[in-house]
Amino acid sequence: MWTLIGQIRRAYFEQGWPIKEIVRTLSVSRATVRKVIRGEETTEFRYAARAAQPSPKLGPWSKDLVEILEAEAKLPRREQRSTQRLFETLRGSRL
Repeated sequence: MWTLIGQIRRAYFEQGWPIKEIVRTLSVSRATVRKVIRGEETTEFRYAARAAQPSPKLGPWSKDLVEILEAEAKLPRREQRSTQRLFETLRGSRL
């Protein structure tokens, strides 16, 4: 990634290329080019990993769903419930 940042900086500041040409030549997004150009000298892209993935829609049913899936994993494939049947089971348990 460092070499790409260097290439973007050289193309813009030293060679005077417009952003559009840098995007086309290096196959990066305009937002990335702008971030590198406007950023500090030591621009570095990092992904901030989350400790736990939020699950707001499945939150109330997550325990029930895990129990059902663990029990069904032991069954043969033909006897396992479909996604629609799992949904109906979960919906019936919380109504």
